[in-house]
Amino acid sequence: EAGFFNRDIHLGKSLSQYRKNFLGDKKFLYLDSTPEYLYHPGTEKMLNLAYPDAKLIVLLRNPIDRAYSAWNHYRQHFESGKYIKAIKEKPRLDGSHIYALFFQGRSVFPSFSECIEMEVELINNNDGFEPALLRRGLYLEQLEKYWGYFKRDNILILGFRDLSENTMEILKSIEKFYALPEHDWGSINVTPKNKRTYQQGIEKDDRLLLEKFYEKPNHKLFKEVGEINW
Repeated sequence: EAGFFNRDIHLGKSLSQYRKNFLGDKKFLYLDSTPEYLYHPGTEKMLNLAYPDAKLIVLLRNPIDRAYSAWNHYRQHFESGKYIKAIKEKPRLDGSHIYALFFQGRSVFPSFSECIEMEVELINNNDGFEPALLRRGLYLEQLEKYWGYFKRDNILILGFRDLSENTMEILKSIEKFYALPEHDWGSINVTPKNKRTYQQGIEKDDRLLLEKFYEKPNHKLFKEVGEINW
């Protein structure tokens, strides 16, 4: 997760500095797996200027589960204490209100419901681009931006559940996408990594609210790219 095209490029770092992330044995293929690239405004243009023929993989998760997971991620950062100083001092782009809304001056992290309400207000006011617990799940809008800069055939769309449940098949599809030699993936360790704990599941009312929020956007997405096992 290099975070170059959504963050570092705006903070003065050069493309040559970015490429140093991928120094190593030339027989390997190195990928940048920064989730923010899909959502952050203007990233598709920056990527295209640097690598116009790039072949991109987009991994989509159910937007409701993704939103709750992101909220839980911020909550754990808040409650750990050790990240608060880093979040406060980390350079923030204009339009990012995560620190101000979720962290600044708080003794208790806001509930998922509260965070939803805050973002809905931002959406209604067309204010900023972060926090984006909900907006990051509006996938078709983001894909359409990338289709304006990259050939559709150069963008492989995968479902989160397919990657976790049908790992070998997905790895073979990625081999084909990059025109790589076939590899024996039988010995790969598919044990989940970076798996977060949850104090509790999402509240029923919150899920129902988000099901309604995403109903039309998801329908449009599936109509455009087909059903996704996310």
